[in-house]
Amino acid sequence: MFRIVPLMLDLALLDVLKQVDAISKIHNALCAEYITIWADTDCIRNIQHALGSAIEILQFHALSVGRQCTIHKSELVIVRKHQPARTFEPLFLHLNDQDINPSFSIKIFGLKIRANTRNEVTISKLSKAFTQGTPVLRRMSIRHQGLKEQDII
Repeated sequence: MFRIVPLMLDLALLDVLKQVDAISKIHNALCAEYITIWADTDCIRNIQHALGSAIEILQFHALSVGRQCTIHKSELVIVRKHQPARTFEPLFLHLNDQDINPSFSIKIFGLKIRANTRNEVTISKLSKAFTQGTPVLRRMSIRHQGLKEQDII
């Protein structure tokens, strides 16, 4: 998974994302100013080539409109299936002639995804929200004989 942040996102970027979608095994998501790109293949060479092509397309578009993609906000997270006996080839991606360093986790749409596929942070936040919300619902149901629509608004 790779996240890239162009300075000043504009609507013309939607056409560029269609070009990125045309790359085999590449998917993307756009939220606010963040573009998240990921590949769904096991071959590291295919992933590196596909993500590299997507980065080039986004970089070219950003430069053509007088903007640039920032290396310090770009993240690379490699999520692999659990195979402890196997060694993996490293994945190298470049942006503005600099290597994008792999990160341990990435936040997408409020969900924190970790490279080891263990999402303790997300689960603990959900657990805390439910723990804090349950007494409120219990109090309202006792006091008002249930939660009514006007109580929500």
